[in-house]
Parts: sequence; C-alpha cells; structure tokens
Amino acid sequence: MKYVAVTVQLSRADVLRTWQPSGAHCRWWESRQSETNRFPAAVRSGPRWLVMQLRQPMMLEAVSVRDWDGQWHVAAPVGSPVSAVGASSLPLELQLEDPCRASWETFSTRGRWKRVVAGSQALISFIKLTSESSLSWQALSITGRQPPVRLNARLSSKYLSHSYGLMVRRKVQSRISLFIDSCIGNRIVCWLLRSEGRLSAVHIASSTGNQLQQTGVRTAKFELVIGEGDHDSVAQCALAGDSPGTETVLLEEPLLWEVPARTLNLSVSQILIIGFEAVVSLTSESFPEARHRCSINRSRGSHRNLSITRQKISRAIDLRNRAVIRVQSEFRFTLEAADLGGEIVCSGEVVSNPSVTEKFPLLRISEPCQTTADLGERRHWQVGEAWWIVVTSKNCSIWNVSHSCQLIILTGAGDEHLSAVPIWRVQVGSFSSTHALLVNEAMSQNRWKILCSINQSAFAYPDLEVRSASAPAVFGAAHKASLNVLVEHLCSNTLKVQARVKYRHYTLPVTNVTCQIVGSSEQDLTMQQTSRDTWSALTTWSDLGSQPNLLVRCMALQLYFGELVFKTTAEASVTAERCFCANKKKLIHYAMTAAAAQLFIIVCVAVITWKLASSRIRRPTARDQTARTGRFAGQPAVPLQPLAAKKDAAAANTAATCDSEPYDVPTSDRGTANDSAWVYERASGGSACSSSQAAPPLPPSRYGDEDGGYINWKKLRQS
Repeated sequence: MKYVAVTVQLSRADVLRTWQPSGAHCRWWESRQSETNRFPAAVRSGPRWLVMQLRQPMMLEAVSVRDWDGQWHVAAPVGSPVSAVGASSLPLELQLEDPCRASWETFSTRGRWKRVVAGSQALISFIKLTSESSLSWQALSITGRQPPVRLNARLSSKYLSHSYGLMVRRKVQSRISLFIDSCIGNRIVCWLLRSEGRLSAVHIASSTGNQLQQTGVRTAKFELVIGEGDHDSVAQCALAGDSPGTETVLLEEPLLWEVPARTLNLSVSQILIIGFEAVVSLTSESFPEARHRCSINRSRGSHRNLSITRQKISRAIDLRNRAVIRVQSEFRFTLEAADLGGEIVCSGEVVSNPSVTEKFPLLRISEPCQTTADLGERRHWQVGEAWWIVVTSKNCSIWNVSHSCQLIILTGAGDEHLSAVPIWRVQVGSFSSTHALLVNEAMSQNRWKILCSINQSAFAYPDLEVRSASAPAVFGAAHKASLNVLVEHLCSNTLKVQARVKYRHYTLPVTNVTCQIVGSSEQDLTMQQTSRDTWSALTTWSDLGSQPNLLVRCMALQLYFGELVFKTTAEASVTAERCFCANKKKLIHYAMTAAAAQLFIIVCVAVITWKLASSRIRRPTARDQTARTGRFAGQPAVPLQPLAAKKDAAAANTAATCDSEPYDVPTSDRGTANDSAWVYERASGGSACSSSQAAPPLPPSRYGDEDGGYINWKKLRQS
C-alpha cells in the first residue's frame, strides 16, 4: 500500500508541548483556553532553539519555514534560516524539564536526534528547531506521512495512554498486553528496548481477515513480561525486515511504571490568627503527578474546602533513581473563629492508587492583636526633649509580640521620606515595649510620622502609624517670640511702659504679658493689649515713691491648650533724672526765666565787648563837669558855645592848667558825685592832669557839633 506525503501548516492544535531556554518569551507556546487553537503564525524574534512535541507522530520528511519576505525555506543546516532534527521519543527526565527554562545541554544529546530528510522512514514525535541568531518565521509547515501502526488505547484498558508515554498501572504485576492496530498486514513485531538489550514481545493473536476487509485495519495482541525495573524503558513496534536490525520502527512509546505518592509533606503557618491569612503547603513526589486537595473539618461537623492559590510542577529523582514529578501546592485562606478545634486534612491522589492523607489539628489559634501607641498626656513637645513612647498589643495570646519603631520625616505634599531614624527601644515585655524618642528640630519644621512594625513570632501585622497631625505639636526655637520693653515719660508725672512682641513664625501667639516695676519694693502693672503684638500700662511717678533707680521687668507667655511652652523676659532701667518731669505751668515759667537770663548775659557781653573795642577814656566826673560847664551835676544842661569862638580861650586855659597837648574823650570816671575835677587822657595815651579850674573845651569832632548841640554824659561812679 502506497502512502502519499502531505504538508501540514502547524497550528496550536498540532503541538502538544514545547521547551525552550530561559530568557526567551515563553507565553507564545503556552496553551490557553481563552485563545484560539491556532499556533502562533508569526515569530519575529524567538529563542535560539525550540523543541516541540507533535500531538500525533509522523513519518517526517521535511520542515519548512516562510520568512517575512514571503519566501519558503526547507529547514537545513546550510542555506536556511532554520535547521531541524527529530526524535521518536524522549526520556521522562527530559520531558519533565521546565518548558520555559530548559537546558540546552540536556536536549542536545546527539544520539537521540535524527536528521529530517526527504524519503526518511523515521518516526518523529519531537522536532528541534535551531538558528544561529534567533528563530524567526511567518509560518511553519511539516511534510510527511502518517505511520501505519498505532496503539489501540481502548483495548489496552490496563494502561493509561499519557502524554509522557505508555504508563503501566501499579496493580499490573509482571505481564502486560499491547494491542496494535496496523494497515500493513501481519508483518508487525514488537519488543521492549532495555539498556542491556531487546526483550521481544510474544505475539498472542491477530484479528480475522473480515475485520481487515471491512475496516482496512488489523489488530494484533502482544504480551510483554516487565517489572518496576523497566521503568522508563521503550516499547517499540516495527515493520519486520529480512533480518534483525533492519526493521522500520513505526511505533515507539516509553514504558513508564506508575509511582504512587508514598508520603505527603504538609506544613502550616506557625502562627495562626483569627481574621488573618494562613498558608498550607503540600508537597508530593509521584508519577504521574498527584492531585492535591485540602479542607478544614470543623469540630461541629461542618467543613470547608480550600483552593489552590499556587502550584509548581518539577522533575525529581526518587530513592530508586526513578524520574518522578514533584508537585508543590499552596493553599491560602483566612482563619475563622469556627476553625478553632478543627483540623486541616490534605490528600494526594495518583491515578489508580489510593490517596495519601495528612492532617493538622487547629488547637492553637490566637485572637488578633489590637496595638496602640501611647505618646503621653502632654499636648506639645519641645525640641531637645526626650519622651517615652509605649507600644502595647492587647487581646493577643499564646505567642509573644515584638515592636520596632522609627521616626520618618516627610517632605512635600505626599509621603516622600526625607529621613528615617530608628527609635531606641529601652524596655521590652511580652506584649508591650517602651521606646525613647528624642525630639529634633526637623520635627518642628516638617510633617512627620512614627511607624511601628508588629510581629507575633513569625507573623507580621500591618504597621502601626502615628502621624504628626494626631500627635503632640512640636515647637522649636523658631516658634519662640522675642520681647522688647520701652519706657516713655509723659507730663503730669506719668510713666508709660510698653511691651512689644516679635514673631519669626506666627504659629504660637503670646497669650499674656505681665510687667512690674522693681526697686526697693515691687509694684505690678496692669498691662492692656493694644494690638496683636503690643501691651502697655500707665503709672504715675508719685505712686512709685522717692526711689532713685527703678527696673521695669516684663514677661511674655506662649501657651498651647493651657500648657506653658515658652516664657520670655525682658527688662528696662529707669533713673531718677529720667523720671523728673514738671507740670505744664512750671515748665513755661522755667523756660521764660531761662530765656531772660540768657538775654541778659548776651547784652552784658555785647556792652563789655564794645567798651573794650573803643579807646580807653576816663569819663569826666561831676566836679569836672561843674568846672567845665559852670553848673553842678544835676542842673539842666546849657547850650555849648561854638567851639570855634572859644578856641583861643580853651587853648589858653588848657595851657595854664596842663600840658599843651590835646586831649581825647573821657573813658572812665574815677571821681565821685561831688568831684569837680574831670580826668582826661591824651588821645595818644599820654599822662593825665587834674585841676580845680574850668575844664578845657573838647575837640568838636568828638564832643560836640559846630552848631552848639548838647552832649549828655552818662555818669559812672568811680569804683
């Protein structure tokens, strides 16, 4: 019978499994129920190598790829972007490799792979594609013929046809029967390929010719004698040749012995707390893989099933050096109060073997901790202070609780961390701990929070967070106000005291300012707030007594919810001279008196200056005036004769009395009121003379005019 080769463009339905190296994108080859059954047609940048298992073996003749330019290339080592080889079967150890992290060293064994060439009679179930860079194609197709022999799984009821190969149930002792369907007559032979050689299968019977005529298929029964040592051996059926070794293998199945899960490794969270998540881990080793189940049987007869949240399947070698499958399952669930006193029951079932069961009693379950942080009763803290923070966990039982806290300074509008400083733990108890917090300047200028972690043995609770908005307010040097005291003297013997406050940050206002005058005794002032930053008071000097030196002392208080935060003091001294102040009338009187005295002094200085500036002349006395004018002092003045008419007489009279030298004006009066002698001095400053006779006439340019005017002398007494 002649068989025609066909070309099939591969889809996902044609590929059972794939393996590839780590680092490459693996999801392309994974089957998903939500996706179509189409194998990914386009691979732009895949792994450097890929192994795929065909769902149905094929007498493969060629593998072709279509590049991104639309050209088809037959896979070959040279002249093609892809090279392809094939294998009829793979050992279980390779089949249990991680599909996304397969080892090239494991899959590159040369004796296992065969070249795919036209006219090949090799049966291929696994295809390995390789490339020098990365696999890339727009479409993938294979060309070949369907094998004329296949295993009749319906009649082989004692065996389980599995993707890994032909698995033998454990209850089968030593003999197994293979039912083979073929369309090439009765020239089929079978054997078991062991490491030490072939073990031929015994042909028991074949179907009648009627079946062959009706269906075109003949069924033959073969019997093999096997044992557990034949695990992972290969059963082969072939078209008989002229001599042993010339057969054409048409069927190849690994013979895998069922390995039950003898034990289950069950582990449960060490700390079980009501309302929180618990984890159950279950591990088994078997072949094929075991199916895991877990549930909680409660004391009152009810139960609840647990769901698998994560599962990992990997390859392992058991104590008999057999390749088995390790299954690790994880169940996560929230504990309930009704679970106390019950038990966790888990089982692992492997095909036909009885399931293995493990139990864990739920006898120790703790109530959840209620944790609080006590920051003290103070409503505020100051920079530089140290405060105790007591963290207490209540309602807990069985397992001790530990706390660790840290101070986190926040920046910006969000929760960005500016810094994080551990808070020193100074005392530890079973369910409480005390921590010493040193208040720093950064806490007074930024938002902050205290973050405490809570651990009950190995179980971690959510962190306890205390933010600055709900904690005591923190004040530093920038919040302290400065105080300045001013003393002003008013009329009416009044003293005004004014206290002014200055802020750097108006976040903590001054609530009260008190002042007192301190001397030999103390007197409190009644301060009134006149503005946001000013307080003032008035007092009279008479109320203070006769104290020569006084001190005004003021104190400003900054309170926060009635608690004293800052106390600022300032002083100003007041002396007796500064305190002196007259009333308004006396002040005017004293001012006028002082002005008059000053004016008098100015006049006197001016007169003396004028006297000194003039030539020194002794002014005539009353006697001289009498002798000169012929009248006594006090008599009315008479007109003087013209000086020119009496020139000669004056000269004669002068010559008879004194020297013949002319005289200057009088500069001083050394006589008395009864003196009759005039004293003259020469203009040149010569000697003087005195006489009882009449005085000589004076120079007209100095003491009279030519018209007979009067000269009034101011008589000064001789000192």
